[in-house]
Amino acid sequence: MQRAGEGSLPVGEHVSNLIWPFVPVVVALALFCVASVDVLSAARSFVAGESLWTKGQKAAVLHLLNYSRSQLDTDYDAYLAAIAVPLGDRQARIELEKHPRYDHTRAVEGLLIGGNHTDDISGMIRLYRTFRDVAEIDEAIEIWAAADVDIARLDTLSRTLRERFRAGDCDARCVAPIQREIVDIDNRLTPQEAAFSSTLGRASRRVRALLTWSSIAVAVALLAWVTWVSRSMMIKERQLRAALATSEERLQLAVAGSNDGLWDWHPHRGELYFSPRCAEMLGYRATELPHAVETLMALTHPDDVTELGRRLSGHMREGTPYDIELRLRKKAGGYLWTRARGRMVRSAVGKAVRMAGSLSDISDRKRFEAQLHAEKERAQVTLQAIGEAVITTDVWGRIESLNPVAEAMTGWTEAEAAGCFLPQVCPLTDEVTCDLVTDLVPRALGGTWPSQTVTVLSRRSAGESSARVVVKPSVALIRDKVGQAIGVVVVLHDVSLERAHAAQLAYEASHDPLTGLVNRPEFERRLETAIARARQEGCTHTLMYLDLDRFKAVNDTCGHAAGDELLCQIADLMRQQLRRSDTLARLGGDEFAVLLEHCLPSDGERVAESLRQAIAAFRFTCRGHVFSVAVSVGLIRLDERTSSTEDALGAADVACYRAKRAGRNRVEVS
Repeated sequence: MQRAGEGSLPVGEHVSNLIWPFVPVVVALALFCVASVDVLSAARSFVAGESLWTKGQKAAVLHLLNYSRSQLDTDYDAYLAAIAVPLGDRQARIELEKHPRYDHTRAVEGLLIGGNHTDDISGMIRLYRTFRDVAEIDEAIEIWAAADVDIARLDTLSRTLRERFRAGDCDARCVAPIQREIVDIDNRLTPQEAAFSSTLGRASRRVRALLTWSSIAVAVALLAWVTWVSRSMMIKERQLRAALATSEERLQLAVAGSNDGLWDWHPHRGELYFSPRCAEMLGYRATELPHAVETLMALTHPDDVTELGRRLSGHMREGTPYDIELRLRKKAGGYLWTRARGRMVRSAVGKAVRMAGSLSDISDRKRFEAQLHAEKERAQVTLQAIGEAVITTDVWGRIESLNPVAEAMTGWTEAEAAGCFLPQVCPLTDEVTCDLVTDLVPRALGGTWPSQTVTVLSRRSAGESSARVVVKPSVALIRDKVGQAIGVVVVLHDVSLERAHAAQLAYEASHDPLTGLVNRPEFERRLETAIARARQEGCTHTLMYLDLDRFKAVNDTCGHAAGDELLCQIADLMRQQLRRSDTLARLGGDEFAVLLEHCLPSDGERVAESLRQAIAAFRFTCRGHVFSVAVSVGLIRLDERTSSTEDALGAADVACYRAKRAGRNRVEVS
């Protein structure tokens, strides 16, 4: 929501824009000054430290020579106190020379022992580590290191002298060489101290010169940067002014060419201005519409008044966009659909000052929307009534709609599936290759989807395993008015019932309707296949022909229904004695046959005997009568010499006949 006067920047913002480029300059110069002071202070600290080092070294030599003459502990303690300064500095130098990491605590400890002030130590360490490779600093450190060698030797001589005095075996002759070496060390250190002081002075002067020139360079660079930023700001301001002028010109042209009306409301005056175009839309002359809020309320359709007030209140209180479609009464009668858009302007204290906007004629769009809605409703009703699953997607394969059949088939509702990719909602597997079909939409767009492809749809289920439906997908492209593909329609035809019906017909054609066993034609087909395999592979099979004994007594006593029940129970009993790979068939009446593939006659004879014993032990009860039945079995060998199906069944039948003639309830092997 715009405030009055937003076209110009506030004074504070102008000042901020002028000042901010100089802030980095001031900060940079301040930081540079701090760094310069830090470096110079550290250099001064090293000069002071060198003075302490020299005093400590000279005092240490003096006290050690006194100790060599007096052997008094007070002289030796004075030596230790004096030598601690050079030794502490030596400890700090050795630690600071370590790269890339050093023990900061030991370095600080050494400098403190060297008599340096606590506040100076951090700067001294920074100077040492930062400017180590500067020529003068490097030269001074080399002199320092050479002097530390003599300091270490001096400390070694002191310990040697101390040990000999304690042992009591040192006289003037053994002390004299040590005294001479102490004097020699002192003589060597004196010029080194002078050289170190001179080198450190030159280093300080060079660092000061570098800092001076660096300050000048930084100042020049920062001044150039400020100049560039200021110039850029001026150029940008000119560009913004030019862009603003262009934008205002475009706005005027847009208003003139948009064919929209303009309105301008001043709440405190109660005035609502309508442009001539607003009056023209409604069939009025410009002078016929009073510029008042009451005019708008009188023209607004009664059903739209409440929404108009709600939108206006929301815009004024909460700043929500004011964009509303409402009907305005025309002079000639009837209502015109319009779209009103506007924006509130507030004062600096937040008071509503003015609200202006545009009024557009949207009657044509509303008419097209009504026609489109009617067409969509007709298409939706048609889609709901189709008995096939229909899914629509965009060209990227994202689902847009599912009809009720598709919802039931996939297990997804339309709301759940919307926006998901087709393979996620409708996972299809090629029935032949068992590969997942993930490219249905791309292939449809490319015109390469085969029309006869049969796939398996995995339906989403709440259980552990998903249901599977065999479907035949067909696809068609949705095109826009210029023929460009904008989507895909996928129709899934459920062929499960067709498949089940065909399978049922095939089952009924090959199985006995009473017992569910393989029937004679199917058995003969399997027998023919087994004989052909025996000829090709040289394998051996066994064929049995079975005929129930005393079956007629059950039929005669209890009727054919009881006989049928007996046949079913006998069939179940024999199934239990056979392998899953064995074929048990009912040939007709009370005659059965068994094909034992890859089974030698000796093994087949044992199977036949188990069948005979099981049936002999079986008792059938009906209407208070208990019946016992038996079976006669004829068994033959099938191998490469077996000529045909008819001959094999005939031979097995003959063997069964011999078993019956021999007394029944027996197995006859031929």
